[in-house]
Amino acid sequence: MTATPRRIYTTAEMEADLRHLVAMIEADGYRPDCVAGILRGGLVPAVYLSHWFKIPMIAVPLALRDYYVHGLTPALANSLRNQSVLVVDDLVDGGATLHQLCQWGNREGLNLRTAVLLYNQTNSSSTHPDFYGQTIDKITDPRWITFPWEGWAAGISQ
Repeated sequence: MTATPRRIYTTAEMEADLRHLVAMIEADGYRPDCVAGILRGGLVPAVYLSHWFKIPMIAVPLALRDYYVHGLTPALANSLRNQSVLVVDDLVDGGATLHQLCQWGNREGLNLRTAVLLYNQTNSSSTHPDFYGQTIDKITDPRWITFPWEGWAAGISQ
């Protein structure tokens, strides 16, 4: 059995991409009231951005299983209403998570903008992040991306 080829995404690379994200957000003139990190991959970058902008952060327990969205509840929508919310995730790969989240936000009348560390520019979704740290192309480089918090748990060094 061969090991899955991996791209190790380092903490230094993450911090550089977060700086790029902040520059994009500030150049846009956008000022969020709250950062919402999508479980699990969006939590670490959301914490960084929450500290940078000195605003609260919440965790959004969004999971897509069998085409059913878990975690996007009326109570969550009520807690985000009347706020400008920056939703953060680690990666937009196929775009399904971001697409479902944006559809839900639109139905609920929420003011959501989205930010990701890595944006797969060859994804099949029509939904794209508002802000991103860097673009990737999973067609030319299909390696599995291992983020710092995943690598640590798996014993993969940076």
